[in-house]
Amino acid sequence: MKRLIKKVTAVIMAMLMLFASVTVAHGASGAQGELPLRAVFEDVGAFVDWVDGIIMVVMPNGDEWAITPGGAAATLNSESVELVAPVIIIDGRAFISYADAMLLLGVSGPAPRGELALTIETAMATAPAFMNAVGVTGLTMAIVDAETGFTWTQGFGYADSVRGLPVDEHTLFQVGSTSKPFTAAAVMQLVEQGLIDLDSPVVNYLPEFSILPSPVLGGDSGDVTVRMLLNNTSGVPANKLYGWFITGDSHYQGNMNNLLEWLQTRELTFEPGTMYEYSNNNWSLLGIIVARLMGFDNYFEGFIEYTNTNIFTPLGMERSTFEFTPGLTNVAMPYISLGVQDIMHTVSPIAAGSVLSSAYEMALFMHTIFGDGTMDGHRLLTQETLAYMMQEHSIMSPGVLHYGLGFMRVIAPGGRVLVGHDGNIAHYHTGMMFDPETGLGVFVSVNTTSGLLIATHLAITMLETAITEKTGAPPWPQPPEPDISDVGPATLSAEELAFFSAFEGLYDFAEAGGIWELLIIDGVLTWDAGFASFELIPLSDGTFDSIAGIYSFEFVDGVAVATITVGDEQFSALRIDGLEDVAPPEGFLDWVGVYNFVPQVENEVGLIWQLVVSVNEFGFPMMSTEQAIHAYLGGPSEIPLAEYNGYWFFGFTPVRFIIDDDGNRFIDILGGLYVRS
Repeated sequence: MKRLIKKVTAVIMAMLMLFASVTVAHGASGAQGELPLRAVFEDVGAFVDWVDGIIMVVMPNGDEWAITPGGAAATLNSESVELVAPVIIIDGRAFISYADAMLLLGVSGPAPRGELALTIETAMATAPAFMNAVGVTGLTMAIVDAETGFTWTQGFGYADSVRGLPVDEHTLFQVGSTSKPFTAAAVMQLVEQGLIDLDSPVVNYLPEFSILPSPVLGGDSGDVTVRMLLNNTSGVPANKLYGWFITGDSHYQGNMNNLLEWLQTRELTFEPGTMYEYSNNNWSLLGIIVARLMGFDNYFEGFIEYTNTNIFTPLGMERSTFEFTPGLTNVAMPYISLGVQDIMHTVSPIAAGSVLSSAYEMALFMHTIFGDGTMDGHRLLTQETLAYMMQEHSIMSPGVLHYGLGFMRVIAPGGRVLVGHDGNIAHYHTGMMFDPETGLGVFVSVNTTSGLLIATHLAITMLETAITEKTGAPPWPQPPEPDISDVGPATLSAEELAFFSAFEGLYDFAEAGGIWELLIIDGVLTWDAGFASFELIPLSDGTFDSIAGIYSFEFVDGVAVATITVGDEQFSALRIDGLEDVAPPEGFLDWVGVYNFVPQVENEVGLIWQLVVSVNEFGFPMMSTEQAIHAYLGGPSEIPLAEYNGYWFFGFTPVRFIIDDDGNRFIDILGGLYVRS
């Protein structure tokens, strides 16, 4: 438990560093973001009163809380519960921390007993701590044991803080790409029925399917198979940004219904079957195949009808759906950060990431797919098919992350394989992770953009805790505590400062969020990552400690190299200053400027809302993006533009430069349109 608490604390500290620039709005509150206690509980129908200096709260279900101001403890039905922070009194009013408000609203009944009691108790403490660290409004969680049939579900925080509606086990969350296992299940049902052959070309099912060859790597779209769509090795371009997000309560059906026509004007990313690239368009195509084979002309509506009839209803997932509609109730509202509610966004490529589900119903799904493939006598797929889907079918990151057919495979330390899928769209982030060896699975989803890092990490953390509790041993080797007996803080001499000044400059930390700048400020080495800055503490062994890890610096063949060590992993970055100046391509300066997103569909929201085309100090053509979803995480992601065979590329993404009849300049990226301001 101590190791877990230390691990959780470290993660929260890292998250706080990453999100240091996020402005969290608390509304009416006390110091440090506390909430008025009476209002919090009366909003959910509880009765609040003072009795002999103690705050008594009677919940609608009859549970009784007794809270002593100034203390960090309370009782629930006479059972002691430790709070995260003391309840404080300001101007005669009681204020409770947001984490404790979530804890008290979420706990029902006495401390858990029985199966996985320690895991559940840990979850009750850990989830609010994670939420409080980065300002998450609502979170839902399910823990299952498919071997014993055990299920535990819990909601934390608010589905709608404006109306004071807490999250419960039936609250619907948008689960993003955790939708892909459902789409894969629909396809594999048709495989079991003999209607689909995984290794048949897609054109056998969709004769009009056609994409131009990659201008760099060539390839023929006629070689794309259904299997390649399922394991993300097709070469189909990753996204269709046109009409991706729509605000309000209806989807834009054209994103899916017009995809085949749109792809005919685009290019493959690479030769089919030769490499891996995560592609949402793969999954839209799979949804189209299912709808077409079932006789539907409207692929959007057909796919929804098929999955409702053949997946959700048979499994008892009565409220789960690929389609957001106005009639849905108990839906987690979207938040940008703590208490800052946004407009609901619907996801148009539904087969890739639009499922709404709850902890209760995702628990049913986990029991089905990680059990014997049935739920209450209804068979989803055979055990053999499910096992095949979870095998390795492509490699995302060698030895670390592989992909099956709709499932990710995480290779944990020591070689243990975890299976599941995460999901991230707009305001919602989800993690579903399962351990085949023990039958344990965890589902976590949040409704707040600032919770980007929480869901998957919390799912794995809780799965590790559950495995340890069930088996009596940690699921993977635990790193030994580092021996730092001979290493301690040090002070840099003037000569040492002069030496490290040679390392000042820009470093490309691709794995950690882009370009970071190393500076010496008042004699202290400091990283400026754009969204946050942090100091490096010199150690006696010549390395530097920081909130993010241990740094070291060296020259390799005359090039400055910075290396960060986090646990047993290392990441290195080269200093990119001092590159030889070059002249920008002829005519490129005419395109320099700021380009803003142009909605092409009513209520459309840009996945990327702004592009900036520039020439850097060395003469290289550059482009940076401001992403609507994650802009607050650190602003622009700037990388060089490259030209090849008459095409411009931003990374691996083709960029189309367009001038209309009136001389207006536009940029088209994957169907998303931007006009120069």
